[in-house]
Amino acid sequence: MIVILASRHDAAASRLAARWAPQQALRLTTDDLAAPGWRWTSGAGTPSGTMGSSGVAVPFGRIRGVVTRLALVHEHELPFIDEVDRAYVSQEISAFLLAWLTGLSCPVLNRPSPTSLMGVGWRQEQWLSAAAEVGLPTRPLHRVLGRPAIESPGGPVVRATVVRDRVLGAPSTAVEAPLLALARHAGVELLAVSFTLLEQRWWVLGVDPLVDVDDPAVADTILEHLR
Repeated sequence: MIVILASRHDAAASRLAARWAPQQALRLTTDDLAAPGWRWTSGAGTPSGTMGSSGVAVPFGRIRGVVTRLALVHEHELPFIDEVDRAYVSQEISAFLLAWLTGLSCPVLNRPSPTSLMGVGWRQEQWLSAAAEVGLPTRPLHRVLGRPAIESPGGPVVRATVVRDRVLGAPSTAVEAPLLALARHAGVELLAVSFTLLEQRWWVLGVDPLVDVDDPAVADTILEHLR
């Protein structure tokens, strides 16, 4: 079984689960996290227990890999919880997922950190700084209230994806090695980096650990690494 941890509003995760149906893929949302059947035992050795899904208990040992598409559990993910309790419950579920995902022995893409369930919880400024450190061309970032942190200067935009040791869709072979170095530096296996072409050079436009799983090549490459 492959688990896709995602927002209840993540339609791409639903399509990915359908694509991976022969691999018994399961889209796991807060609805499943609130279902009966969860049991988790930590301590010495590998944590053990069962996962509740649609009222059915699934042993952790059946999980062959996890793709995490949820940075944290927001209050709007919990409409079935009383409004006065949502902030508390969202923090508790996020803390549980951090411990659970960290303890799993199977591949987890991306493995969580204290700041994000999807790896490092870096802001764009931190991503661009790290990109510059590994040799990727970056431009100054200017934040304007009410606008996106990253705005395209008007040139063509290409989105490259790192899946562990492979780079898909890179605009130039010259950026492939730095992209892999950026992922290693951040400690993540999945990473999407947008580039824009200016003055005959590809510049980093933005970095996101949430990759496009609607791209068949990306979805198939992720699956290869989870088998």
